[in-house]
Amino acid sequence: MATDYDLIYVALRTALTGNAGVAAAVGTRIYNLWRPGTDSTYPRIDFGFTSETTNENSLKQMLWQFSIFDDDHDVLNCQAISLLIEKVLHWNNITVGGWNNYWIVKTASRVVGIDGDIAHVADDYLITIRES
Repeated sequence: MATDYDLIYVALRTALTGNAGVAAAVGTRIYNLWRPGTDSTYPRIDFGFTSETTNENSLKQMLWQFSIFDDDHDVLNCQAISLLIEKVLHWNNITVGGWNNYWIVKTASRVVGIDGDIAHVADDYLITIRES
């Protein structure tokens, strides 16, 4: 049986793959951040759940990291894909069974660097939800 995190992961991935701009940039190369290492062509997006808190109103705030990788020798393409993801997710919501989603907000973006030829940009998104 799928966990709540799995359902949210699928909803986020569906939102990204369903967007023409993201699909044109990475195709279906969108993977779980915590998966075992897998060879992939670039560019690609890896994302996954990192932490959560619940406040006194039973609102759960979940932090998800989106990592964009490319082999273009600089971070410009990664940053362009980061902006595409932001257009899909920032201040939008997703539909997940059993949850009422209030909003998704991009909270941070950072250039992790270039390791050899591989550029990496990491973005954090805060998803605020409540069980329905």
